[in-house]
Amino acid sequence: MRLQFDGNQAFQLRAIESVADLLQGQPRKLVDFAVADLGPMFGSITNRLDLNEEQLLQNLRSVQERNGVALDVQLQTIDETIRTVAGDQQVRFANFSVEMETGTGKTYVYIRTALELNRRYGLRKFHCSRAISGGTRRRDQVVEDNAGSSAGSLRQRAIPVHGL
Repeated sequence: MRLQFDGNQAFQLRAIESVADLLQGQPRKLVDFAVADLGPMFGSITNRLDLNEEQLLQNLRSVQERNGVALDVQLQTIDETIRTVAGDQQVRFANFSVEMETGTGKTYVYIRTALELNRRYGLRKFHCSRAISGGTRRRDQVVEDNAGSSAGSLRQRAIPVHGL
């Protein structure tokens, strides 16, 4: 049996656009592996965000207004200390919540959103909840068949996370 999707459902396309528009103004970054600083012991190539918190909040409010959602007063962030090769480092990340009801195609939208973020901004790494990751692994081929040729450039590499 082969599953068929309508890849043009308006509510799914609005969700994809809404997430991608949170980063409006972010320049597209491509990694040149020939000159990339891989750091000690082949450090990873990370996504880079050039927008400041004020720009992110302005983008968030624009998306919320367009979708008829109450406007946030401030940007929600996660502040953590992370261990790096160079020692502990204090970091701060914007924290956005994307909520969809059961049966609306969250996994499909997640993958299409990742593709759109890669297309627009060159982003290459994405984190998903355990609920999405299980569905993502099962639906890789279905999405590739239905999202067009751009899906072929995204391959999930599952890394087990203990304790989840």
